[in-house]
Formats: sequence, structure tokens, C-alpha cells
Amino acid sequence: MNQLAFMANATGLIDEATYYENVIHLRDSLLRIEESVVGKNR
Repeated sequence: MNQLAFMANATGLIDEATYYENVIHLRDSLLRIEESVVGKNR
């Protein structure tokens, strides 16, 4: 995500497909972390 922000600031452009792919990956990672900490059956 940091690299995407850097490129967007440097060029004024952003690759939307790559951005959303990274957003989905981040969301999935956060969900896995939450399940590890809290448990799957909250």
C-alpha cells in the first residue's frame, strides 16, 4: 500500500486494479489476524 501511495503522489495516477487487489489482500489479512486473536466463533 505504501508503494501505491508513493506512486500516486509521484505521478498523480494510480492503478485502480492493483489498489483494490491490495485492499482485498489487506482486509483478508486483518480478518485472519482477528480470527487468530479473538477466535472464529466470536
